[in-house]
Amino acid sequence: MKALDAAIAAVTLPITAPLALLATTYARLRSRRPIPPNREITHYLHRGVRTDYIAVDLSRTHQHLVGIRQRTWQIPPSGDPTPPPYSNDIAYIQTKHFWAPPTPSSDTPRDHTDPEPREHDQ
Repeated sequence: MKALDAAIAAVTLPITAPLALLATTYARLRSRRPIPPNREITHYLHRGVRTDYIAVDLSRTHQHLVGIRQRTWQIPPSGDPTPPPYSNDIAYIQTKHFWAPPTPSSDTPRDHTDPEPREHDQ
């Protein structure tokens, strides 16, 4: 059985290694994209439910966090898509979740508390 496993690994390794390298490189580049101020991103959670993010605080991007205001709303089938206003609360999410929302099975928490006050808060 060990010989069979070694043969399978020898055949598939030249194929899977470059793919894994490309996937990790793409993920790193995607998470490092600069986020312009007031950038709006739309994610569809499931059919008819839409979540919009707007970037409002970019002071913590060196920690891979972005401050957002969020609105989640259901798009009515009648066709009047008047969105509600954004919430006044600022939530900090990881920059990778700003561009692509996490999957429901992800164990990574989305909201981050502000552990220490920043200089302009004091």
